[in-house]
Amino acid sequence: MFPAPDAYQAQYRAATGYEWSTMGLYDAPNRSRGAAISFFIGGAKDTAAKKARNDSVTVKIYNDKNENIRNLKWKTEAGFNRESWSMDEKGYRQPSSPKPRPGAQEPRGFQVMPGRYKIVVSLNKESDSTFINVNDDPRFENRNAIKLAQQKLYERLRKSGDKLTEGMDQLTESEELCSKMMAQLKDVTGKDADSLRKATKAMQDSIKAIKEFISGEPSDKQGINRDRGQTVMRSYQTAAQYIGSKNVAPGAQEEKLVMMAEEDINEAVQRINKFYANQWKAYRQQVENTKLNLFKDYKPID
Repeated sequence: MFPAPDAYQAQYRAATGYEWSTMGLYDAPNRSRGAAISFFIGGAKDTAAKKARNDSVTVKIYNDKNENIRNLKWKTEAGFNRESWSMDEKGYRQPSSPKPRPGAQEPRGFQVMPGRYKIVVSLNKESDSTFINVNDDPRFENRNAIKLAQQKLYERLRKSGDKLTEGMDQLTESEELCSKMMAQLKDVTGKDADSLRKATKAMQDSIKAIKEFISGEPSDKQGINRDRGQTVMRSYQTAAQYIGSKNVAPGAQEEKLVMMAEEDINEAVQRINKFYANQWKAYRQQVENTKLNLFKDYKPID
């Protein structure tokens, strides 16, 4: 690895004058916003080894307390490589987002505090490291207190968000189970099958109602759609957006929005818990007590 130049958490704004380059104005690419990390990968002798080596590298980033705050994976090729770290920590899953697949990139989190960080790049069994200094925008006064206050309120909101994420994961799993049950009941006749089919449809409708309470009713229309109104997700997203939207510590407005989001999420979680304690419990018992004959009798072929 090569020594990393100092990185700056610069604040950007649009240049004065034309905002969009639709009038034939000359534009040039901006300098990369992240922290530049440069490294070299030697070429392998045989084709198989070359293909294995030039896939990707794993990157681990540590703070001054030697805590692993970020994990990344970068595509590489033999020779000189330059990648960019956004100077952020590991984030967390947002409610309603799908479960990450194995090997998926970590979600982005808060911007790290100014300081010294260790970058470890690994390829197969080989590793190398370098240090990088992350600096705040020198045009501003020390903003550490502001960032810490924003992170503290974010963490408070995240606790409620994690509960909502867990609840929505449960609903998604139950929805998938109901779909599998309906597939098994296809072409199955009999009183028990009809009763179970009806109960499964009722579960699907209940799950749909809870999800629409949380995220709003989905629309299949193309283009701009009407506002879905206030939902639990909108309340959560609005609070999260306002916390870091200004270069000041959160105040009464942000506190109020977080409190409203917590109340909305708490109501949604109560609905989910009530559903599983009553409707889903009875449905599961019905499924476990129903013996379905999924086999047909076949006569010998003459």
